[in-house]
Amino acid sequence: MIEEVLREISEAEARAEEIRREAFQKGKEIVLAAEAEAEKQKKLTAELCKEDMKAAVAAAEKQAEARRAEILEEGAKKAKALASSGKKRMEAAADELLTAFLSKY
Repeated sequence: MIEEVLREISEAEARAEEIRREAFQKGKEIVLAAEAEAEKQKKLTAELCKEDMKAAVAAAEKQAEARRAEILEEGAKKAKALASSGKKRMEAAADELLTAFLSKY
C-alpha cells in the first residue's frame, strides 16, 4: 500500500513537472509572439508617422506656395503703382523743365 501511494505521488510529481514545463514553454511562446507583435506595431506606427509627416510637409509646402503667390502679387501691384507714380512725377518734372527752358528762350 505504501508503495502504491509513493508511486502515485511520484506520478503526480512527474505530471506536475510536465505541466510546469508546458506552462513555461507556453509562456515563452506568448512572450515571443507579443514581442513580434510589438515590433510589427512599432514598424507600422513608424510608417504611419512617416506618411503623416509627408502629408504635413506637402500641406505646408502648398500653404507656403499660396502665400508666396500672394506676396508676389502684392509686390507686383506695389511695383506697378510705384512705377506709375514715378512716371507721373517724371512727366511733371519734365514739363516743369520744359516750361522753364521755354521761358528762358
